Amino acid sequence: MTDASNSRGVQVGDGNTQTNLNVDPDAVLPTPESVLMPHGMRNLPFASAVFVGRDLDELGGTEGLVLHGLGGVGKTELAVHLARAGLDRYPLIWWITADSAERVAAGLAELTAWLHPLPSLAAGRSWAIRWLQAHPGWLLVLDNVEELSHIADLLGMLHGAGTVIVTTRRDVGPARWKTLGLRPIHVDVIAREASVSLLQRLTERTDRDGAARLAADLGDLPLALEQAAAYLSQHDHMSFDDYRALLSERFERIAAAPGTGGDISRSIWTVWSLTLSTIEARSELAAGLLGVMAYLAPDDIPDEVLLPPADPLDVAEALHLLASYSLISRHGRSSSLHRLVQAVSRGIAGTEPGGAWEQAVALLRHVAPDDPAYDVTGWDMWRRLLPHVEAVVRLAPDGHENRYVPILMSFAGTFLQSQGATDDAIRLSELAAREARRINGPDHPATLSVLNNLARCYDMNGRSAEAVTILEELLEKARALPDGSPAELLSMSNNLARSYQSIGRLAQAVSLLEETLEKRIALHGQDDNRVFTTRNNLAYAYQQDGRLDQCRRLHEQNLADRLRVLGEDHPSTLNSVNALGDASRALRRYEDAVEYFTRALSGRVRTLGGNHPQTLASRSALARAHFDARDFATAARLRRTNIERRRRTLGHDHPETIGDMLALAQTLDAAGRGIEAAPILEQIVAMPGLDAIIGPRDARIMRNNLAALYLKTRRAAEAVQLMEAVVADAPGHWEPIESLTFAKNLAIAYRTTGRRDESDRLLNMIANEGQRDLGLAHPLVQEALAILHDDRDPAESTAHLIFR
Repeated sequence: MTDASNSRGVQVGDGNTQTNLNVDPDAVLPTPESVLMPHGMRNLPFASAVFVGRDLDELGGTEGLVLHGLGGVGKTELAVHLARAGLDRYPLIWWITADSAERVAAGLAELTAWLHPLPSLAAGRSWAIRWLQAHPGWLLVLDNVEELSHIADLLGMLHGAGTVIVTTRRDVGPARWKTLGLRPIHVDVIAREASVSLLQRLTERTDRDGAARLAADLGDLPLALEQAAAYLSQHDHMSFDDYRALLSERFERIAAAPGTGGDISRSIWTVWSLTLSTIEARSELAAGLLGVMAYLAPDDIPDEVLLPPADPLDVAEALHLLASYSLISRHGRSSSLHRLVQAVSRGIAGTEPGGAWEQAVALLRHVAPDDPAYDVTGWDMWRRLLPHVEAVVRLAPDGHENRYVPILMSFAGTFLQSQGATDDAIRLSELAAREARRINGPDHPATLSVLNNLARCYDMNGRSAEAVTILEELLEKARALPDGSPAELLSMSNNLARSYQSIGRLAQAVSLLEETLEKRIALHGQDDNRVFTTRNNLAYAYQQDGRLDQCRRLHEQNLADRLRVLGEDHPSTLNSVNALGDASRALRRYEDAVEYFTRALSGRVRTLGGNHPQTLASRSALARAHFDARDFATAARLRRTNIERRRRTLGHDHPETIGDMLALAQTLDAAGRGIEAAPILEQIVAMPGLDAIIGPRDARIMRNNLAALYLKTRRAAEAVQLMEAVVADAPGHWEPIESLTFAKNLAIAYRTTGRRDESDRLLNMIANEGQRDLGLAHPLVQEALAILHDDRDPAESTAHLIFR
C-alpha cells in the first residue's frame, strides 16, 4: 500500500451527490461478498417538510415500483418520501440520478466508494453490482430515467436481490415494466384541496378562494405550486390573484422564475423546454402536433383534428412518442395535456403566420361539420369541438386576419342554438359577426353568411325586430353581388320571412315563404331538408293566418317526406310530428294532438335526451293538449315533471320555468284544486326581480292570477290588497281585456268584503269602457252588468285568471 501523501483525488457522483475521495490507485478491492452490509447507510436527497396529496400507505411494500408522469408532478419527491418511510426496513438505501448511462455508472461507483475505497470508476460499477447481488434487502432508487436501455441490464442483474424504485417521465407501457419486475404507477397532479393547502402553508396567506383560483390556473402541478409559493413569499405585497395576472400577462418570465435561491433548472419553463427540445430532435411531427394542441382546449382532443394532412400511421407514432414522455395522456382516440405544458408549448411555438395557431384553426375548420343546425350525424363531433373552437378564439393573436375564425365561431353559435344554449349561441354569433366585418369587410359574402346566422339566432331568441333589420339589409347586399350564392340568398329569404312572421307582418311572411319554397325546390329538388324547413315555416304562417286546413296539409306532406328521406328519429322529422300536434290543437282535434305530441316527446327523449329544450317543449305541448281534452290529472303530472327538469337545467327563476309553474296553477285551478294552485303562484310572485325576469306586464298578470285564486279560496282581504296594487300599476296602454279583467276582479273582491259602493263604481266603468272598446256582447261586459244588477252572494262571481 502506498502512503496517503502519494494518493490522488477521485470524483464520483454528480452535481447533486458528488463525492471527492482520496483513494490509493494501486489498492485492490476485496471481494464484494466479504464486505458486510453497513446498516443505516443512505445518500437520500432532502425531503420537503410540506408533503401533501399522496398516500404512502397505498404505495408501500417490498415490491419494485416505477413512478412515471409529467415533469414537475412530484415523482422525485414521492420517491424520497417512500424511501425515508423505509429507513427502518432497509439497512442500505442508495439514490442514483439516472438520466444517462454514464450517471448510472457513476452512482454505482459512488456506492462502491462508500463501501470501500475504489481504484477506478469502471471497477466501481461492476463491484457495486456484485455487492448488491450478494447482499439482499436493500432499496435502490433510480431517479429521472430518460431511456429504459440505461437501466434494463442493471434491473435484470439485480432482480430478486432488493427493492428498486424508478422515477421517469417515460411511459413505455405496463407490460414492459412488469417484465422487469416493477409495478408501474402513474403519478398524477394532486387533488385541488391539497393544492390549496400547499399554497396556503408555504405562503402563509389566508385567502383560500384566491389559492383555489391559482391552483386551478396551475393545474394542481406540485412543481408549479411550489414555484408560485416561492415567488409569492418573496413579494409580500402580491396576492394569489396578482400572481395569476402576472402568469397570464408574462408567462415565460414568471414560469422561468424559481424564486430567489431556487434552482433555475427546476422551473417549469426549464423542465419542459428541455423535454420539448428532446421531442423535436426525435420527431418534428410530434413537436408540431404538440404546438397545435397547445392552442386547443386541454382535454379530449379528437385524433380526427390532428390527422390531416399527415399520414395516420405517422401521427399515431408521434402521439405515442408524446405520451411516452408523459406530455400528453391518451384516452382511446383522443388526447389530453396539462394546461401548463400547453402554455410552455405556446411560448415556444409562437403565433407567427403559418405557425401552430394557424394550423390549429385550419385543422378545426377541416374537421368541423358544415351544417351544425340540421346535420344530426355531425352533432357528436360538434360537442367535442366546441371547447377547442373557444380555445383558438381566446388565444387568437391580436389583429389576426384568419378568415376561418369567424366561420368557426358562427358555426359553433348555430350548433349551440340548435341545442338550446341560447346565451352562448348569441355571444359567439355576435363575436363572429364583429370578426367577419373586421377581417373581410361589411359586404363580403362570408360576412353576409355570418350575419345571416346571427339574425336567425336573434329571431329564435325573441329579438325578431333586430333580425328583420339585419336581414333586409343583407338581402339587398346579397342580391347586388354578381357571384353571390343562390342557396345563401334563399336562406336569408327564409329567415327574413320567419322574422316577419314573428313580428306580425304576416302577409309579407306568407308571400316571401311561398316564393322561397318554389325557388328552393327548383334549386335543391323536392327531397332537400332546406325545402322541408321552408314548407314547415309556411305551414305555421298559414296557421297564424287562420288557414288551418292548408297548414295541416303542408305539415302532413312534410312529415311523409321527412320520414322517407331523413328517418323517424331525425330532429327535423320530430319537428314535423310536433307541428302536426300544433295543427291538430288549432283545429280542436285534441285526441290527435295528444297522439302527435306523445310521439314527438318519445322521439325527442330518445334522440335528444330528457332535458333538451325541444324535449321540454314537447312535454309542455303535450300537457297543454291533455288540458284541452280536460284530462287535468295527466296535464298536471307532465307540468310537474317539466318544472323539475327546467329548474335543474335553467334555474327556478327562468321565464320558461315560471311559464310551466303558471300552467300548472291553471291546470289545478281548472280541476277545482285552487287551494293547491295558490302556493305555486305565491312562489312566483315572491321571486326577487320578477318584473325584470318576465317583464312588468306578465308580472302584474301573475299578481292578478294570485289575487283571483285568493278570491276563489275565500281569502278576500288578501285579494283586495293585491288587486288594488295591480290596478294601480296597470298603465293605460294595456290591452282593454287585461285592464278590464283586473278591474273586474277588484270589483268582485270589494263586493266580497262588503265594499259595495266601490265595487259598483268599478263595474259601471267596466260596462261603459268595455262596451266602447269590446262591444256590448263581450263576456266581460255582460258579466260586469250581471254582477252589477244581481244581489247573489258575491263569492259566486268568478274571478278571472289570465294565462299568456
